[in-house]
Amino acid sequence: VILLAIGYLWLAVDALRFGWQALETKGYVRWLGAGIVLSVLAPVLKYLPFVVRAMVLQQQDEALPTGLVLATDYMNYIAIPLSIIIALAIRAAEQHRLLSRQRDELDEEVRERTAELRQERDRSEELLLNILPEEVAEELKRNGSAEAKHFDQVTVLFTDFQGFTTMSTQVGPAELLAELNACFKAFDEIIARRGIEKIKTIGDAYMCASGLPDPENATPADVVAAALEMQAFMAERHAQRSAQGLFAFRMRAGIHTGPVVAGIVGVKKFQYDIWGDTVNTAARMESSCEVGRVNISGDTYALVKDAVVRSPVPVRSTTTDNQQPSADLPFTFTPRGLVEAKGKGGMEMWFVDRA
Repeated sequence: VILLAIGYLWLAVDALRFGWQALETKGYVRWLGAGIVLSVLAPVLKYLPFVVRAMVLQQQDEALPTGLVLATDYMNYIAIPLSIIIALAIRAAEQHRLLSRQRDELDEEVRERTAELRQERDRSEELLLNILPEEVAEELKRNGSAEAKHFDQVTVLFTDFQGFTTMSTQVGPAELLAELNACFKAFDEIIARRGIEKIKTIGDAYMCASGLPDPENATPADVVAAALEMQAFMAERHAQRSAQGLFAFRMRAGIHTGPVVAGIVGVKKFQYDIWGDTVNTAARMESSCEVGRVNISGDTYALVKDAVVRSPVPVRSTTTDNQQPSADLPFTFTPRGLVEAKGKGGMEMWFVDRA
């Protein structure tokens, strides 16, 4: 009996120490500690008198006091189960709170990732629209490919800088590229205001067209007006840079109207391009032009001779602040007669200016 009592007391002390440590913590663990302490104290209070009597008085038949019996029964049947229930309830609440917090954090992370994906998608679409017309880009996203299309009447504009090759050997590449980029940026803004589609740049050559992919976006007169705005920009920039002792470009511009085939070239690196004799003829109009002028073919002249310059749609511009005409103005034409064009023979050409 003595050994059993000593063993029980040792276990009880160890359990009490663990329970007391649990009581000093936070959260539902305190209630578990309370349950451990009560579960240890209950049998101690109930059986300790019997043990003491057995050890000291050798009496085992005396009854426990009524108050002690009630206290031990209360702890055994009410306090201990209640503390365990409360501890389990608090633990469940803690787990629910933890899960709710983890769910909220996960939801926030999903929202952030969704926003990032949306931004990446918008950025990708913006980049796609920078190299492809909107209608072609939508067809490409929808079908994974875009079919080449034939257009009966497209007005093609070519520009080229005089002496670019020679100048590239005299000016540093960084300075040359910066000036080329400034000019092409201005051209992009000019044609964007008039709904003209940029096709591509090849070295110092700039190519754009109206009448595709939507024939209603721009007219032949819009292309002629855009070419005149480009020449006005180049003349002003040439004067400013020459006054500062800097090199400056002089430009030729040629325009022709006719049928073309338009579509996407490439699989990994898409490029919207146009093909046909109309493109070659527009290039001949440019090479047959004089510096600082706009040269048009007979086919284009027939379409714009009675046209007026349509006021462009305003867009934010950082380069061409004074390039938007305030009212519709007619064109003036200077006939050049038959001009020999490489590979074409003699062709009717006109210089065009703004009235």
